[in-house]
Amino acid sequence: MTIPSGFRPAVQQVRETLVQQRDKLRSHHQRGAPGIQQCTRWTQVCDDAIGLLLEDALNFAGPSVGPFALIAHGGYGRRDIAPYSDIDLMLLHGERQTEQMAELAKHLSRNIYDAGFKLGFSVRTASESITESQRDASVFTSLVESRFLTGEMDLFAGFWVRFRRFMRRRADRLIASIIEARRAERRRFGDTVYLLEPNVKRSRGALRDIQLVRWIGGARYGMTNPDKLMRQGLLNANDYRDLTNAHAFLLRLRNELHLNANHAQDVLTRDEQLRIADEIGCESTELVRPVELFMREYFGHTRAVRDTSRNFVDRMRAHSKTIDLVEPFISRRIGSEYLVGPVHIRARAKTQERLTHDLTEVLRLMDLANWYDKWIHHKTWHVVREGMQDRNDIELSSDMIKRFISFLSHPARLPDLLRRLHDLRILEIFIPAMEHARCLVQFNEYHKYTVDEHCLLAVQRATEFEYRTDVLGDAYRNLPDKHLLHLALLLHDLGKGRPGDHSEVGGELAVETGQRLELSSRQTAMVKLLVEKHLLMSHLALQHNINDETIWLQLAREVGSPIGLQMLYVLTCADLAAVGPGVLNSWKVELLTELYLRTREHLTQDLGDRPGQTIAAQRKEELRELILKNPNDRELLDHVERLPTGFLLADVPEKSLM
Repeated sequence: MTIPSGFRPAVQQVRETLVQQRDKLRSHHQRGAPGIQQCTRWTQVCDDAIGLLLEDALNFAGPSVGPFALIAHGGYGRRDIAPYSDIDLMLLHGERQTEQMAELAKHLSRNIYDAGFKLGFSVRTASESITESQRDASVFTSLVESRFLTGEMDLFAGFWVRFRRFMRRRADRLIASIIEARRAERRRFGDTVYLLEPNVKRSRGALRDIQLVRWIGGARYGMTNPDKLMRQGLLNANDYRDLTNAHAFLLRLRNELHLNANHAQDVLTRDEQLRIADEIGCESTELVRPVELFMREYFGHTRAVRDTSRNFVDRMRAHSKTIDLVEPFISRRIGSEYLVGPVHIRARAKTQERLTHDLTEVLRLMDLANWYDKWIHHKTWHVVREGMQDRNDIELSSDMIKRFISFLSHPARLPDLLRRLHDLRILEIFIPAMEHARCLVQFNEYHKYTVDEHCLLAVQRATEFEYRTDVLGDAYRNLPDKHLLHLALLLHDLGKGRPGDHSEVGGELAVETGQRLELSSRQTAMVKLLVEKHLLMSHLALQHNINDETIWLQLAREVGSPIGLQMLYVLTCADLAAVGPGVLNSWKVELLTELYLRTREHLTQDLGDRPGQTIAAQRKEELRELILKNPNDRELLDHVERLPTGFLLADVPEKSLM
C-alpha cells in the first residue's frame, strides 16, 4: 500500500506502522491466532500510535497545556477492537481548563484522523462526563469501560472515584436506560438470534449482548469483567463458560470480516458465510452444506449469549425490586403452588423443587401463564432453566401432552412460551423434527431466518392477527381449534433439509406428530392438509388471476371444507409475515382475502348454508336497495356489479356507502 506524502513525520510514521501491523495481524490470523489475542495485540499497536501522535500534538499546543488524562473507553477501553474498528478517546481535564485543552484537542484529533483512524473523541471534565452519562446511555456504557492511557493518573483516579459513586447512586435508572437503548438497537439490527445475515456486533446474541452483561454488572456492582461476576456468584459457571466461548468465537469472526474487507465490516453476508465455511473446512453431509454447519455453530453461540444475557438482565432489572416487594401482597393463589400478580406468575417455595425435574409441572406453569396472560417471574424461570436445560432423560406422558395441547390452544403468551421450550430443547420432545430444524439455514434470497425461527415466528405472527379488525383478524379469532393451526405452523417447514419435496415430507411428519400427541384421526388429517398445502394458497393468489372461477374451484377441491380453508388462509398469511419484514404487505393480504372469500362463498353455497343465494349476491342486493332509497346516489348502481367480493364480504352495506 502506498502512503500519501505531505503528512507530518509522526503521522507518516504511524500510517506506515498501521499498514505493517495489519499485515502482521493478517498473517497471525491466517495461522489460527485466537481472536482475543489478536484484539489485544491490535489495541497495543493503537496505544503506541496514540502516544506518538499525542507527543506531536503537545509540541504544537505549547507549554500552556494544563494537567490532563487521555482515556480509552468503549471497545478500545476493554481491548477488544477489530483491525478497522473505531477508537474512542476522552481528553479529561480540570474544571477550569477548557480553553487550554482546545488547542491540544484540535491538534491531537487532526493527527489521529490523518493517521487513518476512525475516531470518537470528546473533551470533558469529570462533572461533564457524569452529566452526559445521565443524559445518554451510550455515553455511560462507553465510559464504564474506561482505561487510562497517559497523562495525570491522579486526575483519572479522581474521575473514576466520582464515576463509581455516581453508578451506585443511579444504578436502577442507568440499568433501565441501558436495557431500553439495547432493545432499540436490536430492533434496528435484528431482534432474533436466527437472522440469516446477522451483524456480529449488534444483532441479538452478538457481541453487544456480551457487552450488555458487562455494562449492567458495572452499573450495579462496579464490575464489568465476567470473570469477577462469576467469582461473586452473579454469573453461574455454565453461563460464564458460554459467554467466554462465544466471545472468543465472535471476536475471531469479526477480525476475519475486517481483514478480508480491508475496512470495518460487521455484517456476516451470505457471500462471506460461503467463503468462511470453505476456508475453515466445514465438512458437508448428504443433507447439510458446509455453510449450514458453520452457521449452526454461529447460531449456537449467539443463542447461548442471548439466553445468558437475558437471564442476567432479568435478575438485575431495575423495576424488579419494587414489584417483588409489592406483588406478593396483591396476588391471588392458584392452589398452594403459585401466585398470580398484576405482572407475573411465580412459584411458591415448595413448588420450585418440582420445577427442576418435573416437566408436567413446568408445562402446568406455562399453561397458567398463558391462561392468565402473565410473565413467568424471572426467579421462577431461573429455577426451571437451571433444572430443565438440555434434559435428555424425559419420556413423554399423556399428562404432558394434555398440558402442551392446552397452552397451544391460547394465543396470549404462546410465542414466548414456545421459544422457551425450544431453548430448553424440550419442544423437540413433543415435535422431534424440531431438532433437525434447529439453526438450519434456509440459504436463499427469500427467507431471512433459520427454519426453526421461521416456524416459531409464524406462530407469533398468527397470534398477532388477534388484534386485526379485518377479515384476517376475524378468521383467526373465530377458529375453533387454534391448537391445530399453531401446530401446523410449527410443522409447516420442518421437511426442509431432508430428501424430497419439503411439503410432502412435512405432511409425513405431521402424521407422526399427530400420533405422538394423541390427536384424533380427523385432527391429524387437518394438520397434514395444512402442512402439505401450505404453499398452495399463496401460489394461486399471487401467480394466477383470482377472477378466474377455476382457481376458486381448485382451492375448494384441495381444502374440502370451510374450516380447512379458514385455517389455510390464516396459515398462509402467517407464513408470509414470518419470512421477513414487510413481506406480507397490504396488497398480498387483499389478494389472499379475495381468494379466501370467493372460495368460502363457493364452499358454503355448495354445502347449502345459504340456499338459492350466495353471500356476495345478498350483499349486492342490500346495496341496491339502500341506493334506490336515495335518488342522489342512483348513479352508483352501475358500480355495484363491479365491486370485488372481498369488499362486499368485509363490511356491512350501510358502512360501504359511508
